[in-house]
Amino acid sequence: MAFKKGESGNPRGRTKGTPNAITKDLRERVRDLLENQFDQVADDLAGLDPKERVNAWLKLAEFVLPKLQRSETVIDFSNLSEAEIDTLFERAMAKNDNQWDN
Repeated sequence: MAFKKGESGNPRGRTKGTPNAITKDLRERVRDLLENQFDQVADDLAGLDPKERVNAWLKLAEFVLPKLQRSETVIDFSNLSEAEIDTLFERAMAKNDNQWDN
């Protein structure tokens, strides 16, 4: 039996946005490990080559830090006159030029 889009096979299941219990437990364990063994982990990381150290840190950080999501800005220029669009463009270009001067 195929499910319709948006329907769950278990209507009383985990609600959307609720973290998986195993994932939550794993994150808590990694966080506890880092907190309780911080000095040892820091020493171990210091013993790695720089590239290995960064890779290890990034892998551990995934369990503790929230991932940033992309955002998109949409600007509707349809209600602006040609002169207003030209003014905005000139300001943006001037700001861009000033950015590289510093």
